[in-house]
Amino acid sequence: MKLNNREFLNWKTRLFVIGSSLALGGMFLEKSWLSLTALFVLTIGYGVGYYRYEYRHRREDQ
Repeated sequence: MKLNNREFLNWKTRLFVIGSSLALGGMFLEKSWLSLTALFVLTIGYGVGYYRYEYRHRREDQ
């Protein structure tokens, strides 16, 4: 299985849009739990890219 940099680009983009929308909604409505949810979603989006990067480099070393 060949892994490339754009394998999860659509998912990362979707998570960024959802997270940023939640953050803006949380700021506009002054709901801290909504902003924390946005932070969680954005962290997951970042983690997906980091996890795939580490997985790809471990596979190439073998």
